[in-house]
Amino acid sequence: MNILIVDDSADSREWLRVKLEMEGHNVTEAANGLEALDFLKKEVVDCVISDLLMPEMDGFSLCVQIRKNEQFKLLPFIVLTKSALSFDDEEKAKEIGVDKFFINPDSLDVVLKAIIEVTREAKYKKLRIIKPASSKFEIKEYNESIIRKLEEKNLELEKLSEKLEGEHNFLKAIIETEPECVKLLDFSGKILQINPAGLKIMKMTSPEQIVGKSVYDFVLPEYHHIYEEKLKSVFYGNTEVWEFEVVWPEGNRLHFETHAAPLRDAGGRIIACVAITRDITEKLSLEEKLIKNQQFEMVRKMSSSIAHDFNNLLTIIEGFAQLLMGDRSSDDPIYKDASEILDASARASSLTNQLLAFSQCQMMRPRDIDLNNFIQNIEHKFQGILGDKVEIEIHPGSDIGMAIADPYQMEQMFVYLAESAHQTLPISGKLIIKTSRITLDTQDAAECLKLKPGNYVLISITDTRQRVKNTTCEHIFEPVFNPNKPASGLSLRLSSCYGIARQMGGTIACYCVNNQGMTFDIYLPAAREMKKRVPLKGNETILLVDDESPIRKLASRILHEHGYVVLEASNGVEALKAAEEYIGINIDMLITDVIMPVMGGEELSEKIRVLYPEIKVLFISGYAADSIFQKIRLDSENVFLQKPFNPQTLLVKVREILDAISAQ
Repeated sequence: MNILIVDDSADSREWLRVKLEMEGHNVTEAANGLEALDFLKKEVVDCVISDLLMPEMDGFSLCVQIRKNEQFKLLPFIVLTKSALSFDDEEKAKEIGVDKFFINPDSLDVVLKAIIEVTREAKYKKLRIIKPASSKFEIKEYNESIIRKLEEKNLELEKLSEKLEGEHNFLKAIIETEPECVKLLDFSGKILQINPAGLKIMKMTSPEQIVGKSVYDFVLPEYHHIYEEKLKSVFYGNTEVWEFEVVWPEGNRLHFETHAAPLRDAGGRIIACVAITRDITEKLSLEEKLIKNQQFEMVRKMSSSIAHDFNNLLTIIEGFAQLLMGDRSSDDPIYKDASEILDASARASSLTNQLLAFSQCQMMRPRDIDLNNFIQNIEHKFQGILGDKVEIEIHPGSDIGMAIADPYQMEQMFVYLAESAHQTLPISGKLIIKTSRITLDTQDAAECLKLKPGNYVLISITDTRQRVKNTTCEHIFEPVFNPNKPASGLSLRLSSCYGIARQMGGTIACYCVNNQGMTFDIYLPAAREMKKRVPLKGNETILLVDDESPIRKLASRILHEHGYVVLEASNGVEALKAAEEYIGINIDMLITDVIMPVMGGEELSEKIRVLYPEIKVLFISGYAADSIFQKIRLDSENVFLQKPFNPQTLLVKVREILDAISAQ
């Protein structure tokens, strides 16, 4: 429906226009009666809604002129005013042909309903009874009342203007200092006003760059429907909160949150939407990181718990397998079966250690390892990554001694090298692995490898499929280098290999000679001296505490068979009670699990040391070492042994601790 609004107040016209457009009507505007008459001569409208008191031509005079015109005499005419000129204005309105008369209605719904009614009447051409033109006396009286009202209105407007100016300055100061974006929007989303903070957020320097434009010019298309729904709700009188995204010309994608409420005039009419918008990109990013951290923490704890339980099982499997082997000959079928069990246990232990490393983010902990055995144990992983087309040859060196390295980090480095080789050349060929012991003099170390002079264990890995220049090898460990594609996963893996080797006190080098393939040389510090063979037997008294019965039985049996006197307990309380009953006969060592019900290992060690001040403590646990070190204090009297352990490891550790007592 085409509706003409006639009112000298732009705010009043805007408020009414928005309401009518929300109902689906087409709206045009005029500031007084003369403008309205000019418009009617050019365009066709279905209804006129007019104020009463207006300059140039008031509402009643406009209605009289419309009714005099044969073309418009049935045009629906509604008066909507804030105040009447006199008490009988409604009667006068009926006499001159006004269809509906409203003075500051409580709700616009009655006006909308009236529009439908009067247009329906006009449609069916019901005749109106219009009183003949008023007498001169009535016209004079009417004009005088208009003049009085105009004078009163001007006086009121002057007072109101002064009050509004003060309020305006106050609100302007607040809005301009507000750190968030504050803007006024009309029903269509046009930006009417914006504060300095809003200009800064929207990358603008002056209001002219944005005022008058549609907010939809800045919001991503997928959020337009949300904006439309929320704006409509605000102009119905609700407060709303919603989120949306914008993309600035430089490509930045930001997330915003808007709190919006209706802005009303003195008469309570909604004239605009005031929206406060803030950038929540960083907040959402932090929330996302928090959620990911929480998820990771949950997975970490679950992984740690699984690895702990699995390590307990592996301790039992490995321990009893070694007991089965005993002193049997290698030709004995039982020895062979137990050996297979031990091999499977070793591989399972490697997987568990990786799980623990993931769950606890373990720091690098180098120790003495036999590289020949280590390489033999991970050969199957190499083969699995490289595939059946690649033949692996291993040439272990003799008398190379022990190397100082972290076995878990070493395994990760070997996996990275295998993955890099498979990624670049997934074809048939050979991978040759050799180990040897070398001594670097000062010149070799300083100029070539940047290593300290000394003894090193060398692992040489040659891939016969690789054909690259030595100039390429010089840069292959750089994080952004890749001969085919810069900054790929390949270069990052090789860079990680270099970092792991350097952290362990060694290095890794790459070269290609006579077109025979690419070789990676891994230098690891050699153990300073071969450790003396530690005797495994003893006669000391040991208090053994573990809540896992099979582990307790296994460790007790191993120690008993090697001459030790063993007292057993399933938790700290039982252990403390046993120690009190055993008072008078010295207990030389406490071997205790760290995490146990009722009373844990650390609390037990503190209480039992009151009874036995000289006692030595060996903590054992299936949890990762890093997490245990946060729970217990390790010193010369406290030592830690990670599960799974085998009988040999346990006996050596016990003997080392007890012999340290004797040495002191």
